[in-house]
Amino acid sequence: MNIGIINPFPFRPHNQNLVFIVNYLKKIENINLFFAKCDGSPKLCYNKLIHKKKRSNFITCLGCKTFGLKSYLNESFTPINVQNIKTRPKTELNNELILSSLFTYNRSETPSEIKEIETEKDFILLNQETDKFRIASKNWILDKKLDAVIGFNGRIDLLKAIRIACAESSINFISVETPWFGKGLLLTPNESPSGVSQLIKIHNIFKNKPLTRDQINDVYQPILKRFKKINKYEFKQFNKDHIGINWKDLNKKSTKKILFLPSSRSELLGDVKFKINDWDHPLNGLEYLIENNLVCKDDIIIRFHPIWALEIFNKDGNNIINYYESFCKKNKINYIKSNENVDTNFLINQADLLIINGSSSFFEASLIGKPVLSLSKAFYDCSNIALNFHSKEDFPTIVSFFNNEFKVDKKTIIRKTIRFLYTFKNRFTQFVDNVSFKSPFDVYYNYKKINNNIIHVCKTGNLIACDNSFATSEHDEDEFLNEFLTNKLDLNSLELITDEFSGDKIHRKPIFRLIDKIHKK
Repeated sequence: MNIGIINPFPFRPHNQNLVFIVNYLKKIENINLFFAKCDGSPKLCYNKLIHKKKRSNFITCLGCKTFGLKSYLNESFTPINVQNIKTRPKTELNNELILSSLFTYNRSETPSEIKEIETEKDFILLNQETDKFRIASKNWILDKKLDAVIGFNGRIDLLKAIRIACAESSINFISVETPWFGKGLLLTPNESPSGVSQLIKIHNIFKNKPLTRDQINDVYQPILKRFKKINKYEFKQFNKDHIGINWKDLNKKSTKKILFLPSSRSELLGDVKFKINDWDHPLNGLEYLIENNLVCKDDIIIRFHPIWALEIFNKDGNNIINYYESFCKKNKINYIKSNENVDTNFLINQADLLIINGSSSFFEASLIGKPVLSLSKAFYDCSNIALNFHSKEDFPTIVSFFNNEFKVDKKTIIRKTIRFLYTFKNRFTQFVDNVSFKSPFDVYYNYKKINNNIIHVCKTGNLIACDNSFATSEHDEDEFLNEFLTNKLDLNSLELITDEFSGDKIHRKPIFRLIDKIHKK
């Protein structure tokens, strides 16, 4: 089987993850690996876009060439060159190749920003160069007679170009991304990392399979680490120094406690297929609830996401903050600013209802039996745990929920959540026994368990569950749920499991390690 390996960008730790997969594949027989790199010929790409204010394209390309996959591997790399590929007119281009790049770069949030994205000054050039990279990638696929390609991400322009080139060549593209909870890698065949088709398939296989007590304990580990503020493997630890504040000190007027935790939308906007009637913005859904007297504005607190206060690649989040702030002031809704050190988990524990639009706080709330209302399409929709209110069409299905004072069956919510989260982190996520993130950039790998699952996904485009085990009865779940719901157990009393993972880091070739040391100084 001929498998291509590519990542045009130097971003850490994604190249180390691909090197691990390369080393893993080399332990399996009858696999031929072919490597490709961007030679810098595209006039514009996401990496050039995000660095254009502070460095020249030459320096950006030098960084990709110096610190990319080639700095780890003694392999022959085919350069993907676009110079001799004809530029197609904009009427023939596929805008979806670059939407995610531009939405992410601009931190797009508002409906007007989304509609105006095609007026972005870099839109046409980026689209043309990405389209040429797609064609050049198809040439590489054809020349090497590839049966599948494994690469980072599959969402950002050049990477999406490769994914589309694979689809047009009738072979599978396997997107590789960091996991949510510190173990394994996310593999999403023929989709970007936000793709859910394989998650839905695996969840449907296991949704009625009970968990053992050890599996239940494992499920709560990432949430316990967030609760105890020791989740070092996540990209940002926003809650680390935040202080627990009583709800009434923040919102004295409320009779019910409704917490809205909005998330940024930019990374999903160009990639997730929303229905035509879905809200133009999640705030439209919240406003509809207020206008129809299902919620009272005095009961709501909106906690702005802390990441909005941070610059990302020289872009601040003021457009997002201003949009939400304007809504809150117009509707006289209490809000917590992005840079305020208010503990979000403490608010979740106090809330009667959590409202979200894609936030992973879904897990914190659902694991303790809190009702969740989702205003936007999200990866956890398939679990049927959150109540979806994605458009006016969903209104009839939510009225009784609000009329019944948000009453839910906590036992059912927690049972469904522990099963879904276990599937998400231990079955859908791959290489759980082989990869461990101590921090976002401090990753350890081993090759103790080798199987052909990755070959299966390359051939078929379908994942095999990383863990097929489950309990023979609901005894352990029932025992745990009874203890939890009668307050014999809570998040303070659940035990943290010691991580006994053993493995090694993946290093660059010696000369590049020296450059790394100089760069760090």
